Amino acid sequence: MAREKQYKKNPTDGEDVTFETLFEDLVETVRYLKRKYQKEKIIIQGHSWGTILGLRYAHQFTEDVLFYIGAGQVIDYMHGERINLQKMKRLAAGSERSYRTIEAIERKLDSAKGYLPVKDLNKIKKKYGLGINFMKVSRIAMKSPVFGFTDVLAMIRAQKQNVHLLNFLSTFSAMKMTNFRVPVYFIHGENDGQVPISQVKDYFETITAPDKGFFSITCAGHISAVDNLDGVLAAMGEIQGRFERLHSSEG
Repeated sequence: MAREKQYKKNPTDGEDVTFETLFEDLVETVRYLKRKYQKEKIIIQGHSWGTILGLRYAHQFTEDVLFYIGAGQVIDYMHGERINLQKMKRLAAGSERSYRTIEAIERKLDSAKGYLPVKDLNKIKKKYGLGINFMKVSRIAMKSPVFGFTDVLAMIRAQKQNVHLLNFLSTFSAMKMTNFRVPVYFIHGENDGQVPISQVKDYFETITAPDKGFFSITCAGHISAVDNLDGVLAAMGEIQGRFERLHSSEG
């Protein structure tokens, strides 16, 4: 939510919001946290878009990272959406109109040049129960002591900042990063309609790391902590235990 908070104070048209500027912010944030808390290394955890930043950081700046956790880990956006569309085609088999709508979105995705049919994708995903329940997320945010109604509005308005980020997303592939020198763990909702769990499992099998673990969260979608908090907390506890055992064996 930090970016939305910042947008509220400093509205922008998004021209300066790029992967490079966000990654520079992450580098500076890690340096600040290490200095403030006098730590040589910290845990890096990302969710959704944040996993693109977090995965690269864990791959590039090994000396700063205890271990990495990717929740809703993005692997290859374009390929993942094609998997989602194929799934929705099977669900729409009895409706010619819906089937044709999905085919039209497929064509838009295939011809996307600087534009991704995100609104079309989100609309059809919502119809088949694969979309994110933003109302549920907003209700939870409204209960936060540091997040109010105006912050929810800012979160919505901040989406217009994403022009360059969506362009970057269309070309990103985690497959370029498979060899890690820090432990890597993934927490993923079994019903994730943004990033297919099959895609993340396939990528997980290709990576090498001192330790790695994949935690499927039942009855959960892309924001698994919203749908099944207990499942996510159990996974986090297991990750902590695994890391401590690994650390003690190395010592």
